[in-house]
Amino acid sequence: MMDDKKAEACIKPFMERVYKDAQESIEGRRPYLSTFLLPDVLLEALLSEAHQLRSRATVQRRERNVLSTITATDSKLADAVKHNLSIVTYDKVDKAGIIEMFFKESTILMQKLLPSSGAYPPTDALSPANVNYMRAAGSSGLEGREDDDELGDHFDGVDFVVVVLLQKSTAGGEMRVCKENVPENWTEDERQAFAKQEKDESYPNSLLLDPPSGGLYILNGRCNMHAVLPPKGDDERISLVMSFYKTPDGSYEKHFGSFYGATTKGPEEM
Repeated sequence: MMDDKKAEACIKPFMERVYKDAQESIEGRRPYLSTFLLPDVLLEALLSEAHQLRSRATVQRRERNVLSTITATDSKLADAVKHNLSIVTYDKVDKAGIIEMFFKESTILMQKLLPSSGAYPPTDALSPANVNYMRAAGSSGLEGREDDDELGDHFDGVDFVVVVLLQKSTAGGEMRVCKENVPENWTEDERQAFAKQEKDESYPNSLLLDPPSGGLYILNGRCNMHAVLPPKGDDERISLVMSFYKTPDGSYEKHFGSFYGATTKGPEEM
């Protein structure tokens, strides 16, 4: 309990430090912000809660790329999972826990950093803050990631994400980001053409971010093509991902019909 109180007391001072260092970089002048390291006691508290939430994670099924209601430890997983990503959606996060507290302070941070363009959490119940768990290909009977899955080269459906790497994988799991943002008004075809060119030319305009556990970074995900490389080894890659729109009515479910196939009514029909 004492460590929890210490962790909670760390959040505001940490966010103030991030704001001080980041305020001249976030508004379009850089595609991402350098890693900020969480205090150890705060990282331990967030990771502990992420481990407690692990049993609530859902995984993607092969059919129609939707979330299944089976948990990541279910015996059916090896046959059902498309790749090695499972997610705790926001509706399953403890609203009295340290992750929720951190998310609220991250929202205040983003609104201070983006006073002109705005920074608003999604209005749906699933996507504002999520815990993502990635495992190495072939671990515990899991199939490996496919090249074209959601964490391969992509642009986000939201404007900004704040990501905290709670636990590094044994190896791999780096974030590949482009050095520059594409124009916000680019069409989907233009983005796909850019992604293909980058891949064909071995990513000349990209670099790898490999923060340690406890690293926080902010990404202009709608305009910056990025990917998470496949993790390797026994340790899962665990991250906390918090999403923000420039408008107050942004919603994954409203704009895309679902969040990773999940809806507030439950997983989509198979």
